[in-house]
Amino acid sequence: MKKAATQINRLQYQVIKEQMMKRDFEFVIASESMQPLIQVGDRVRVQHVTPDKIQKWDIVIYWANEQLNCHFVAHVNQAIQADSKKMIFITHGLNNLREDIPITEDQILGRVSSHRMTRKLIFLLWLKKKILGKSER
Repeated sequence: MKKAATQINRLQYQVIKEQMMKRDFEFVIASESMQPLIQVGDRVRVQHVTPDKIQKWDIVIYWANEQLNCHFVAHVNQAIQADSKKMIFITHGLNNLREDIPITEDQILGRVSSHRMTRKLIFLLWLKKKILGKSER
């Protein structure tokens, strides 16, 4: 199932999260925050994982500010507050100069397990290899 990584409300988020418990989802990336690794229009397959399985450098899809985001995990911490035992994650986009606001484990939809580049990018990489390959001979 394909979902656009963009604005969604809390109810939509909860429905997607419940469905992800049963199977992986594929999302289309709508922002430039993970470029050059993941481009706008690339598709990422996301699998549900328990928070304790998420590690630094994993790329995750999470819900914050009424939208889905795709960033890598920069830090993983156990919550210090006595009333909360939730894990805290700090994420970061490749194109951002600063870290994102901390998120809790219940905001994470899952971890990116694979991604497919857009056909345009695949073609450009192929073309670059052909051009550079011919000039090096």
